[in-house]
Amino acid sequence: MTGLTRRSFVGSAVSTLLASFAPASYSEPAPDAICSKRVSLAIPDAQTWKSVYEARWGPLGPQQDWQIISVLGGTDGDYDDSDGVLAWIVQYWVRAWVKMARLTGDRSYMDSCVSFIDAMFAHTDERRIERGEIQESYIREPGYFRGTGVGGPFWKAGGLADVVTNGQIAQGILCFVELVFEDPRRWRRYRALAQRYFEDALTVIDVFDNDWQTVRSKGSYHYRDSEGSGVLGVTSIAFNQAASMMTAQVLVNKLEPSPARIDKIRRLVQLWLDDYMVERPDGTVSWRYIANHPEQTNPEDVGHGSIDIEFLVAAYLTGETALDERHMVALAKTFTSRVYNGHLGLNEFVDGSTEPRFDENWNAAIGWIELARWDPEVFVVAARIYNTSYPPIAPSGVLWSRPMLGWANLISLQAPCS
Repeated sequence: MTGLTRRSFVGSAVSTLLASFAPASYSEPAPDAICSKRVSLAIPDAQTWKSVYEARWGPLGPQQDWQIISVLGGTDGDYDDSDGVLAWIVQYWVRAWVKMARLTGDRSYMDSCVSFIDAMFAHTDERRIERGEIQESYIREPGYFRGTGVGGPFWKAGGLADVVTNGQIAQGILCFVELVFEDPRRWRRYRALAQRYFEDALTVIDVFDNDWQTVRSKGSYHYRDSEGSGVLGVTSIAFNQAASMMTAQVLVNKLEPSPARIDKIRRLVQLWLDDYMVERPDGTVSWRYIANHPEQTNPEDVGHGSIDIEFLVAAYLTGETALDERHMVALAKTFTSRVYNGHLGLNEFVDGSTEPRFDENWNAAIGWIELARWDPEVFVVAARIYNTSYPPIAPSGVLWSRPMLGWANLISLQAPCS
């Protein structure tokens, strides 16, 4: 594997992990705050969610080939990676199924996860090149496979094997692993799979350490030259891209604590605090898509912002960073008074600016919803937006992986109120 080695994750290490693993999911806000703002949901419970899902995408449980191919967008069995479907569609489905499995204990959700996680690992560059489905043609990748004819143990999108694509995919896989190990008796039958998935996801995450650089008290992943050399450059990648992989690092650290991972988490938070966050007089905050880039000065958009928020909440909950309660309250207020447009929709950018016809309202219950622990009005806003934009009668072109994850989040948050 050109300098990479598979990690073992067995025996006493697993016993120690299971003995110390915290049962609570890092992303769940306090239920009392949600219950105080109870909202009638258009998809009110797990049974309705399952009915809505199966009416459009077929039975949950072990997935048939046609179901997997239809989600991957395969043509004649070939998977086109140019749009990063594993990162931007499949991993959101996996997270939705994990959320519903945690809520219900229904194994059909876990079996759906297994089918698609197996499909993910069957479609790494390494496996696809070995089968002769594609040829190695990297523009950028972190493992020094470029020009060797060999594929890396990760996933490219087009010619790029980048941090954000692989961070997104790894997150979905690790959410499944997290659930198995937080309740090992309930999910006993999945333990061996979870151990293997952890090892393989860790291989992916750790090879991207080659793209990491520290600068004084801060750190981030950096871009590689795309003009032929592949040399690591001095420009740190956009914050959401680093945040995606670093959320995966937080999940790894929960399963296998590591001072080196905490150091990276702490440094990326410091980068956001020092180079990105701008405090506003009204108690909100704004930040750019990418810092210190003279040609890109736009504020962060809410879609990439949802990825930022997932990381910032996860990092805050480690208790190991410079984030404090004041920052989280400001982020919650940013959602309710800047991101929310006041008319059952979202503005496009975190500073409250927008463009005509912007309608990516699914972001209200993904990422941003985690701020409900600091202000339950976040839940109220998200629920009302979803009731309007994503009702159960909506076609599958409107209801897809991200809105269905959003519904799973809303149902799970309100479930303790019953």
